[in-house]
Amino acid sequence: MPNSIVEKANLRPTDKVLEVGPGTGNLTVRILEKAKHVTAVEMDPRMAAELTKRVQGKPEQRKLEIMIGDFVKADLPYFDVCISNTPYQISSPLVFRLLSYRPLCRVAILMFQREFALRLVARPGTALWSRLSANVQLYAKVDHIMKVGKNNFRPPPQVESSVVRIVPLDPSPPVRFEEFDGLNRIIFGRRNKTIHATFMARGVVEMLEKNWRTWCSEQNIVIEDEIEMKTRIEKILEETGNTENRAAKMDVDDILKLLAAFHDIGVTAALYSAEVHKADQFNPLAIFVRDRIASTPIPALCLIPDTSPHSPTVTDVNASFSFSLFYISRLFASRTLNAFTPRLQSGIVEDGGLLVPAAVDSTNGGVRKSVSSSRSGPHQATNMHLAPSTAAPSVRSAAASTTALAPTSSGTSGTTSVAKHLLPPSYREQLRLADALKILVTRSGIPSCILVGETSLAISTNHTWLRPVLWKDALDKLFAAEHLGNFVLVRSTRQKIFEIMPLYTRIEGLIYDSTDRDVVRGQIASFINTYRIDLTELAQPDLTAYQTFNEFFSRKLRAKARLPASPMDPSVIVSAADCRLTVWPTWDSARKIWVKGRRFTLQNLVKSRTLARALGSRPSLAIFRLAPQDYHRFHSPVKGLLSSITHIPGEYYTVNPEAVNEDLDVFTANTRSIAVLQASIPAKSSMTELRVVPIVVVAVGALLVGSINWERKRGEIVEKGERLGYFKYGGSTVICIFPEGVIWDGDLVQSSEEGIEVLVKAGEKIGTFP
Repeated sequence: MPNSIVEKANLRPTDKVLEVGPGTGNLTVRILEKAKHVTAVEMDPRMAAELTKRVQGKPEQRKLEIMIGDFVKADLPYFDVCISNTPYQISSPLVFRLLSYRPLCRVAILMFQREFALRLVARPGTALWSRLSANVQLYAKVDHIMKVGKNNFRPPPQVESSVVRIVPLDPSPPVRFEEFDGLNRIIFGRRNKTIHATFMARGVVEMLEKNWRTWCSEQNIVIEDEIEMKTRIEKILEETGNTENRAAKMDVDDILKLLAAFHDIGVTAALYSAEVHKADQFNPLAIFVRDRIASTPIPALCLIPDTSPHSPTVTDVNASFSFSLFYISRLFASRTLNAFTPRLQSGIVEDGGLLVPAAVDSTNGGVRKSVSSSRSGPHQATNMHLAPSTAAPSVRSAAASTTALAPTSSGTSGTTSVAKHLLPPSYREQLRLADALKILVTRSGIPSCILVGETSLAISTNHTWLRPVLWKDALDKLFAAEHLGNFVLVRSTRQKIFEIMPLYTRIEGLIYDSTDRDVVRGQIASFINTYRIDLTELAQPDLTAYQTFNEFFSRKLRAKARLPASPMDPSVIVSAADCRLTVWPTWDSARKIWVKGRRFTLQNLVKSRTLARALGSRPSLAIFRLAPQDYHRFHSPVKGLLSSITHIPGEYYTVNPEAVNEDLDVFTANTRSIAVLQASIPAKSSMTELRVVPIVVVAVGALLVGSINWERKRGEIVEKGERLGYFKYGGSTVICIFPEGVIWDGDLVQSSEEGIEVLVKAGEKIGTFP
């Protein structure tokens, strides 16, 4: 049984696993064989001691960390996968803790009492469809994967068990759980009654009325007394057609539509109690936010659009945070692309640990800060400049910006002492922190402490204040998990490095075809500075000769910059691009370790049954992933006759490893162009004789790719290493498919099996035909 559970998790060699309730370790030792690290949370110290003895002195010991305590209350580390033979008394708390924990795990394989498991996977209209079913299925995909009989346990329990797979939806639906759960508490209280009868039941209307009036009182909202809660509810049910519906048959979408109707008339606060409302204000994370702001050694705009700066709630923080991210992205755009910088209107400034109101001066673009010794005391105006101080149209928002504050010559005392702490930031620091800010708010629901806007402009390179408030190895893992960067291996040195895919690649690609000379110069210059482009290889070294940014992006290199290895040896295969490379002896090996999309089959990729048959059942393949900074022309890996080119329209999903490694069908869903080369390679029986085989080159468009362009035509002979085509702006991938039996270079095979891409250049030898 332990082996079956571990297999269902599809663990990767790089995974960090959280195990809840390991007991004596029967399941733990199987997980340790597959995963990089295991954190086991055990309530019973005696069981923890037994588990420690079991791995003591063995290689697995260094991969295991044991936490003794209550899982529900424990401070958890980062983890990719959760596996648990769940203590049945914490079944529900465990599920909801996993779904609310950030960052979300990739998958959870959990064993529960059979009845609880069946309620998790129940569907509308069945006897077990319940509030639990709806709440969990709002945030995750749940599958029943195996039954576990009593005889699998010693001593046998009184109940049957089942194992379920829970895959959290990422990103999570933008629905407040308290509202959704509050509605479900009501409608599932009498699940077989009509929704109208349920709401009109004794005590329900009164409860809603009480909740609503309490909330309005706390928010200083005037209630229209002439409109009764009963009338409001009847109107909602009638307009949504839910009068005769029953909760037992309503699916998640039906419940969401009903909740949306409550939103439309502004009474969702009636669905849950005043105690829940108050939790926001006193939430420990909200307090932590304030403490973190106060302890920051540099002045910052705190992104809280509230006139009561001493008591920001989590709701306040969230409301302003989304706008601050918009501002960060536009600020970045203005500094690198000469685009516009929106100007913010008001917010809260932190200065010397004191939170005070601030506003943007529309006359000069500076920040006017009103300083007072108390919330009701007199205000003193202080002018501060906003960097960069460029003219720009204003935008509607109450949020504060995330830009650095420093006093101008006209500023008064009280700010000069802190201004000296500002450091000139690098573009990479801006990008890392801006992307971290974006992800932390979208994944956490409560963006915890990354609310000191200054971090996007002037943070120390080691992020000393940032690291203590994130989980271990948070930044690099966070960026990788959110498609913001990846670990890759430099082939020549075997050095493992982390490549950042910054906010730059998320700016709409249309502007890159602009012919405005000033804009083009700014785009090219910032691109070169950001990615440290080697200009010595350019075929056209005069940067003013490029009419658009896209011309520079798809630039040609000097004729001898990418010479192919062994050009006269037909058995040698060379890299098709400057890229991050993974190689796979067979299609199945790629699917097992790297490409997890369920529709990733050869026929789905090439859209041709005939071509798929010609390549055989076990073709070899190489995946060349190009990042925005790479030379974006791709070359032929072999010599051959270009017999066909077929274009298949589709999407432009990211092809970063974390997307490819998930159940996302990015390669078979994306726009792609397929070329078939008829290549002459050595016959298996003789090194002197040649056989003709099809080699397929699939150019896959990805994030923000403008287009896929071919430089060669059908019917032409293409030499090994010659250019085939190019991509316009964005990330992209080339997949080359070869007949079965290609012998890939050993270092590439080893890295690929470890889940690490290798940096290679076009023309480098990567393998041979047998």
